[in-house]
Amino acid sequence: MISGSASPPRAPDLRWWLLLGAVVALGFVGSWAVASAVLILVLAQVARPFDFLTAFLILVGGATFIENAAGGLTTQLGLLTCGIVLMLVCYVLTSGDRTLRFARTPMTVPLLCFLALSMVNAVRGLLVGHSPRYVSLESLPLLALGTAILVANAFHPMRQLRWAAIGLVVIGLAAAIRGFQVFAISRTHGGGYTVAAPGLVGLLLVNLALRSRSTGATVGLILLSVPMFLQQFITFGRGLWSGCIAALVLSVLIYAGFGRGSGGRWRRTGLILAGLTGLALAGVLVMARVFEQGDLLGLAGVRLQSSLGTEVSYETRSNVIRLGEYFFVWKLIQESPWIGHGIGYAFTMKQVLSLDVGEQWYAHQNYLFVWLKQGLIGLGLFLWMLYSAISLGMREARRRADPLEASWFATSAAATVFLATLSLSNFPFGVVNEMFLLALLWGGAMAMTRTGFVLFRWSVPTAREHDGA
Repeated sequence: MISGSASPPRAPDLRWWLLLGAVVALGFVGSWAVASAVLILVLAQVARPFDFLTAFLILVGGATFIENAAGGLTTQLGLLTCGIVLMLVCYVLTSGDRTLRFARTPMTVPLLCFLALSMVNAVRGLLVGHSPRYVSLESLPLLALGTAILVANAFHPMRQLRWAAIGLVVIGLAAAIRGFQVFAISRTHGGGYTVAAPGLVGLLLVNLALRSRSTGATVGLILLSVPMFLQQFITFGRGLWSGCIAALVLSVLIYAGFGRGSGGRWRRTGLILAGLTGLALAGVLVMARVFEQGDLLGLAGVRLQSSLGTEVSYETRSNVIRLGEYFFVWKLIQESPWIGHGIGYAFTMKQVLSLDVGEQWYAHQNYLFVWLKQGLIGLGLFLWMLYSAISLGMREARRRADPLEASWFATSAAATVFLATLSLSNFPFGVVNEMFLLALLWGGAMAMTRTGFVLFRWSVPTAREHDGA
């Protein structure tokens, strides 16, 4: 005979059944991807209601999966805007009466100067009659980068840094899986999922592996990074490859360095990179079998050989098209070299090979892109901002004894170099995909180096409030 007072499991109440029904209905009527995002958002708010970091990580994940070249961009950006509103609500609730403040850090002034000029040029673009659609498309990534200020204000490194790193790893793995799914369908460069998020998160894992104090943890971190770098490989995007290589080189130099004691660090670095390379090569061979793609390494070699070619062929046609675009944009820059044409400016250009004529608001080179829209003044502020982010990350990564903090700083610098290198052949700072992720890295680095706050308020603070600020 079994006796006890245990009550039967309690069934979910009516609100949970309504939520489940709403999510299922949204999946059938609209999109299962949207329904899944809504479910994740609701569950996150139930677990950690109005938590700023949780809301920001959801925003990073949502931006990562925006497909700029596919249909439905307006719907996707509309949903992302809802996520931005939620993040701002969480920020206001977290900050209270200290919402309007700026953290004092080495990056604050360069970042604010570039953002202020960008907003002035956005208003200017509207006033001179540029398309509001193009103005909004350009302004959203810039505002996304500016959310680094909010992260710097609200981020608490002691208790949130580890959770932020875990959240980024989850996002990176999800983005890598999405990339494999798209490649399995497209099997071609240009038709796949080509965002840099998996590579940026892979850099974080490599930097953590370099500084790990446990052999088991080092092996586990490298294993986690392999699928992310493999996803970057199968994009066959030479800009992504170049960005990964430049960022890995910087990460190694920051960690190993030179001088006393560097020999041991270089040996450790060599072992880790050798293991990563071996696992990556094995992964390429496995992918060739799984995707029935043949010689993936041979295809990669052909892509590399065509990087600087200008003869007309299938592999080099993008080089020819880009060169034609660069020359055309350069002529437009000469019309207003100092202040640019304003955000939202679009131009009509005939393609070099296809001879198609169309309107274009972007340029496949971020530095020319910024110069065209914001002039030489804007380009100077843009380069100052990038330099500040790289120098801050490099300097603090060498100073920090805590492995996680040092890895975060090193990744912040390396991620900036990654996107700066990618900017030579694309415009990652002109789309939202990587900007919220970079803002989180920058904001976390700023939060760990802040020396106080500049607080804006209508009333005079009391002595106690002044000391607390």
